[in-house]
Amino acid sequence: MKNLTIRLDELVAAGDLQATTVPLVESYATTWGVSVVEALLDCHIYSEEDLAIALGKILEIPVFYDEQELMQNLGQKAELCLTLKEALASEIALYSTTGGGFEVVIWDPLGAQLSQIMASYQIERVFALAPRQKLRRWITEGSPLDSKAVEPLLKRRL
Repeated sequence: MKNLTIRLDELVAAGDLQATTVPLVESYATTWGVSVVEALLDCHIYSEEDLAIALGKILEIPVFYDEQELMQNLGQKAELCLTLKEALASEIALYSTTGGGFEVVIWDPLGAQLSQIMASYQIERVFALAPRQKLRRWITEGSPLDSKAVEPLLKRRL
């Protein structure tokens, strides 16, 4: 897997973005303090699904649109192990797997909290990408509401 950096020139080289659009995206990201990935959505340059496909291609990470398919690839016993509040704030789905490890599903590889969460849980790679709204729905439907429900999931690893 490639490093989790996205340069707009990679999207241009892949034929997924016009070079004339790059200054607009960079300006928007700088002005509003968002990642270039979020700027691509905010400026309506990509739909969520098309952006997930383009990022998955560049980063060599699978993209999932269906939660059942994701769970089959993670293992049926995988459980979300960030509280609902934490998961929605970071927009990261952290799964505890039956083998005692953790896997991460994201929509924005430049997300502000991604590297911190990956370091905290000793995760070396992103498992998959998903369109933003699908990921938020999976988080909302499956995340524990408080930290007491999360503790046993996090202790599995020890």
